[in-house]
Amino acid sequence: RHAAESLDPESDTLPGVAICDMVPADAAGVLRDICRAALETGAPVLKDEERDGRFYETLIKPQVSGDEALLTIYIRNITKRRQAELDLEKARDELEVRVSERTAELTREITERKFIETSLKQSEERLRDIILAPVDRFWETDTALRYRFVSDPEGNFWRGSEDLLGKQLW
Repeated sequence: RHAAESLDPESDTLPGVAICDMVPADAAGVLRDICRAALETGAPVLKDEERDGRFYETLIKPQVSGDEALLTIYIRNITKRRQAELDLEKARDELEVRVSERTAELTREITERKFIETSLKQSEERLRDIILAPVDRFWETDTALRYRFVSDPEGNFWRGSEDLLGKQLW
């Protein structure tokens, strides 16, 4: 039997009703432990708990005077607040994942752009060297000294330009 069934609308008290009769049976033991802790320490005790998908906040304020003790007990349904907190945590976690993914994406883009800029700069330097070279012939080799490019606009080379591509300089 719960307190709501025992309430007399004309009275401010619940005569003959034990604290444990005021809450569901599964919560009575927890409430009893909180009351003991408050009486032992003389300090207020605040406890949040979940029961059957609902969240409750219990605050017990003891007032001890000599051998007498008065406990003021507040039990509040905080399900909406707790659900809002859980929703906010979930949204924050999802946002962190999105930020992390976007940061990785931007890092890849930056790395790719730096590579492209470096390649473009090298290509521009190579073309500048070709254009500004005051020679009749120009050739370019790779690191193994194989011809990569041969310029022989007047056909004065002792071999055809195309025959040299891929062959070693020495």
